[in-house]
Amino acid sequence: MKLILKGYRHMNTRTQLSLRTLTAVLSTAFVLTLLSACGGGGTNVSSNGAGAIGSTALSTTTKSSSTTTLSTPKLTLPSSSLMLASSSSATKSSTPNPATLAGVSGVANPTGSVTYSSSNAAVASVDANGNISPLKAGSTTITAQYAGDTHYAAASTTTSVTVVQTTRTTQVLANSAPDSGMVTFQGSSTINLSSLTTTLTVPAKPASGVGTVFLWPGIEPNSAASNYLPINTGVLQPVLTWGSSCAPVTQPTVYSTWWISAQYVNTSGTVSGLTGCTTGSEMSVNVGDTLNISMTVSGNVWTQTVTDVQTGKSVSFQTNLTGQAQNTALFTAEILNSALAPKTTLFTNTTLTYTNPGSTLYDICVPVSVRSNDTVSAPTISSNGTKCSYAQILITGTGN
Repeated sequence: MKLILKGYRHMNTRTQLSLRTLTAVLSTAFVLTLLSACGGGGTNVSSNGAGAIGSTALSTTTKSSSTTTLSTPKLTLPSSSLMLASSSSATKSSTPNPATLAGVSGVANPTGSVTYSSSNAAVASVDANGNISPLKAGSTTITAQYAGDTHYAAASTTTSVTVVQTTRTTQVLANSAPDSGMVTFQGSSTINLSSLTTTLTVPAKPASGVGTVFLWPGIEPNSAASNYLPINTGVLQPVLTWGSSCAPVTQPTVYSTWWISAQYVNTSGTVSGLTGCTTGSEMSVNVGDTLNISMTVSGNVWTQTVTDVQTGKSVSFQTNLTGQAQNTALFTAEILNSALAPKTTLFTNTTLTYTNPGSTLYDICVPVSVRSNDTVSAPTISSNGTKCSYAQILITGTGN
């Protein structure tokens, strides 16, 4: 460029004109080269016409991109399980097994629904709410899928379900006082209970101020139980009471509130200290409260504990049964003296634990009898066959 300019003044007019054109072209090329070297992939060049003499206009635009990062939701299903298919009409055909969908801190909660599918619907089907219906022996995979939204990416998760078939038939009994409802589970002379846990929701107060209502889970022996005599049949039972009872405690004013105490009641035996109605402390509870109940044995001593989730209060009671085995579990709505049982008596998250598993057909997880207005969720069984869990045990009455 410098050599061209050095002899410029000595050239004629035509030569100077050609040189100016050449200079403009070279200047434009030089600028474009610089822009390209600086990453000008997004550079636009415009001129006032091809071959035109004069200034060349340059304009640049920078490319920009905006990427939205979607959060990953927390989608989980209950762990793989063993479920029981029963031909009994007394056991409900499905058990709740919904997925849990949660967001992450600092981001709005996920919107939209979760869909479900079963890889082998002939073994176990699943409905739109995640309720699984065990149908026959076999295995299947339950999948939960979330489509995603403006904040969250799509997600899916799975759990395996194995279904076993039982042939035990549940006896359906007619309702008769004093038992408005009763669900009974039973082991055998060699299969005993070691614990019962459940949650009982306090129902509405009965409208009528007559009679007594007892709502309770219980554990007792049958005549085949080890060391049945001389203690005979007594019931370990945390009793939710409306009205008065035999419990030797200071009871609330009759019909003022529901109240509960852990009791041992035995009207058949003659062993000192294990007859009549014995109990620990009582506590008043409110309608709608959830009562976590546990009954466990250590050595010969059974411990009953009731905790009110809403108030944090609890009561407990211990009973030494001197080696008598307990092989029967009961869930009962018991009414006396023309009282009306609550419209709904609901036991949830119930687990029965046995000392050893039943037969390969897991008969111990199937109720031996129910009343005609009782329903029981299809059980989920632990891998070793000693624990039977039920999402709900429901007794329907004629009261509020």
